[in-house]
Amino acid sequence: MSSTSPRTITSPLSAIFTSTPGAGEWNVGAWLSYANRPVRLEDATGARVAVPLENQLSLDYVASLGVLDRLALSLTLPTVLYQNGDEVGAQLGDGRLPQTAIGDAAFGVKATLVPTSSLGGFGLAALARVTAPTGDSRSYVSDGAVAGELRLLGELKLILLSVHDESNVCRA
Repeated sequence: MSSTSPRTITSPLSAIFTSTPGAGEWNVGAWLSYANRPVRLEDATGARVAVPLENQLSLDYVASLGVLDRLALSLTLPTVLYQNGDEVGAQLGDGRLPQTAIGDAAFGVKATLVPTSSLGGFGLAALARVTAPTGDSRSYVSDGAVAGELRLLGELKLILLSVHDESNVCRA
């Protein structure tokens, strides 16, 4: 194990909702998050060997732009403000964990295939996402390679009730 896949960022574009910003509408945002012991190494008996990632404080930047009424583009960039963990270079052979890092930039396209009405109903959208290897693979926010995914998003709105689903169609 040299790294984990970068986390899927929930942004205004990749949120479970099937709607997109209107043409020419844009938004930007940032999410601050903290994780405690998200990565642990255990032996075959389940005993803890090491905690390569003990604490991680991250700030993820997101932006999206409505291109057409049912089509939007997004950009997401995860950053690590601080992280620490046990030294595991000897076990994994991948070097020291950086205290700060930039993750893989993700570019997305979201298309609303079936919009919900103002009163609710069923909605369907497709989301394509590609990540570029802009980060350090030792940081746990980068694969160090190009990756992509295609997802279908479903939504059912009934006045005060809303049900959402998300399915990965393809991940490479």
